[in-house]
Amino acid sequence: LSPEGEKKFFDIREVRTEQLGSQIFSNYDVILLIDPNSLSDAVVGRLRTFVSSGGGLMFVPGERCAQNLSSYAKMMKNFGRIDISAVIGDTIQSAQLGWGKADFNHPVLSVFSETSLPSAIVRKIVQFSIGDGQVFLRFENDMPALADVPLGEGRIIISGFSADMRWGNIALSGFFVPAIHRICQYLASDVSYFDVGYPVGSSVLRTIEGFSMGKLFVRFPGGEGFFAAPRFVGGKPAVFVENLQKAGIYTITSDSETLDVFSANFSPNEGDLSPLNEKTRKKFPVRWLDPERSITEQILSARYGIELWRIMIILALILMAAEMIIETRWKKK
Repeated sequence: LSPEGEKKFFDIREVRTEQLGSQIFSNYDVILLIDPNSLSDAVVGRLRTFVSSGGGLMFVPGERCAQNLSSYAKMMKNFGRIDISAVIGDTIQSAQLGWGKADFNHPVLSVFSETSLPSAIVRKIVQFSIGDGQVFLRFENDMPALADVPLGEGRIIISGFSADMRWGNIALSGFFVPAIHRICQYLASDVSYFDVGYPVGSSVLRTIEGFSMGKLFVRFPGGEGFFAAPRFVGGKPAVFVENLQKAGIYTITSDSETLDVFSANFSPNEGDLSPLNEKTRKKFPVRWLDPERSITEQILSARYGIELWRIMIILALILMAAEMIIETRWKKK
């Protein structure tokens, strides 16, 4: 959630389960409970109050939840009509699931609307159902993968998958990091923070709110950057950044304070798919495959050369025939 180890995106506090009782939940915008095995009634009550007052909460199951499913199911009932029914799958067997139906209109998944969901392998899931709210992502067996449940002024995201690598490769997939970012933004009621993106190669003009005077520094995704003099547009300070050369997160800071954050991404549109003509093809130092011939044979030929055994057999047969003809004529003479 904080890839640069700084507080530019999220201020992360990692707390063990047994330390939750000493935490002041109102100091947080979002709480993620990873494999919450056993929580005291007092902590559960305070978490419910936290969400009802506008906080965001996410439940991600794990091996401890699977081994104590009845306790996990009992705890979840404190947060609404949420039924935990079974653990499906096995971390040892080869059976696996992928993604099924996805609601790209939901703020969490809207970032994937043009590119679709990156593939992932799931070997074990927690089956659940909800009485209120919305299941916005399902597995391919139609069981819920992510659900959004309202509670008072806040919201709860329930996950059917785990970040445990024994349960699948979701934590390593291209889905995990963007989805967790979006979930945290959504639960913190700040889902629009990273919504404005620019294509790589474009130029942008960013209005800087809360800036009065001083030097501005534009930092690129790789860490390098440049100092910029603000220009005023409509009476507001703004910074012009020309030709965004890298994909990633750009920040604009004044001294040590981050004033603006925006992203640049590669265009999701497909390139020119029209076939190359013969003249253009000759410019590339590659071996072109003939679609009318066997692709396997052409690849093997390019890798190992032309196989000579057929030619040698044909040549041997020709020589044998020639020898027989010569021998026959010699005997007649």
